[in-house]
Amino acid sequence: MRVVNPKLCIVCRGAKLLCGMAYCPIIVKNIYYVRSVKYSDLKEFEGSSPPSVFVGRVGYPYVYVGPL
Repeated sequence: MRVVNPKLCIVCRGAKLLCGMAYCPIIVKNIYYVRSVKYSDLKEFEGSSPPSVFVGRVGYPYVYVGPL
């Protein structure tokens, strides 16, 4: 795994891919984390479609992640 300069992450914010990688490893890590969260702790969860993941870009690398 390549070590990425944190200064590039601040400029890129996961959209410009300035590190030269094909994807942003921080965003991918957050997506997998959200998918692995257990929904059994919720008291109610319902919907007509399967859950999807929303990953915000504001405040990168501290982005908002949540179900859609």
